[in-house]
Amino acid sequence: MLVLSLHPIALNILGERKTGLVFKLTTADGANKRLAKSCDDANLNKHITWLCARHSF
Repeated sequence: MLVLSLHPIALNILGERKTGLVFKLTTADGANKRLAKSCDDANLNKHITWLCARHSF
């Protein structure tokens, strides 16, 4: 685990420290399924993967 010290102003903005996950991320396969659905919904005939979307950002 990596712990970084934050500036006191940043700590004040963040508030009290909480436990648990910060982000609820899906698996790469789950993300690819969501992207495929989004492409279908947008009528795009493209095979886009999580990696492609990441690189296009």
